[in-house]
Amino acid sequence: MSRALETVTSDDASDPPATPAGESEIGRGAQAAVYARADGRVVKRYFADVARARIVWEFRNARLAYEHGVPTWRPDALSEDGRSIVGQRVTGETLSALAARRPWRAIALMGELARIHAHIHRLPPPPGCRRWRRHVKPSIVDSLAPHLGPAAIERARDLLLASESGFCHGDLSPSNVLVDGGRLTVLDWGRSGVGPIAADVGRAYAFILCAAPGGAPTPLPLRLAYRFRLAEAYLAAYLAESGRMRAPIAAWAAVTLAAAASDARRTAPSRALAQAALERVAAAFDRTA
Repeated sequence: MSRALETVTSDDASDPPATPAGESEIGRGAQAAVYARADGRVVKRYFADVARARIVWEFRNARLAYEHGVPTWRPDALSEDGRSIVGQRVTGETLSALAARRPWRAIALMGELARIHAHIHRLPPPPGCRRWRRHVKPSIVDSLAPHLGPAAIERARDLLLASESGFCHGDLSPSNVLVDGGRLTVLDWGRSGVGPIAADVGRAYAFILCAAPGGAPTPLPLRLAYRFRLAEAYLAAYLAESGRMRAPIAAWAAVTLAAAASDARRTAPSRALAQAALERVAAAFDRTA
């Protein structure tokens, strides 16, 4: 769990409460810090600006996934004030780190990641589960206008509006997956809820494409070719496992990539990678419209 948190940073994150005696910080992210406990477990303490309702839903949804056989950490208890989660300590390196260090090994794991994601989408949402907004803002579709023709824009709009709903992880990026040998462990359920399944898959596809570059500097065309090999291995396995169609996933992937390419918080190499990936995804979508 700590490795995944270590890959996410935020300049404006609030400070967590003081570390209690007997605990040591092992990871820190944009919304929480993780501490090792004397009993071998961890406690994830959220910053003050994180809504309590979000923490409660992360606990409930992570517990749901664990009880239904999704390979994830075991959340044992929510603190009385609803600000911390105590659970199993999970070790390993993030899939994003592995992709930078051993590219061939990461490609071999894409099929397993896809099968886990399809499993998540088959879970029954808990009663009262948080729902994502279904309204597709005009600005979302407008972000694709520079990259798609008129017919493709209308098709994308229809696909975004008609997406099937189900239980979603919401943030299945390579930095939220730990690898230990051949085993994958999915972490960080803070964005989970009921929403468009194609959006969840499209976001994962886009995250694989435009995750922050790591490892030795590589020319953009070569880096992009490798990222597409990863993403396509994931998507092919997901489509085979779930029986879903590619087109709505591609539309949501394009939306995610457009947002990433214009996100000033990203590094210049990361935005360039997102922009190049967007152009390729959009061109393929345009040809099918």
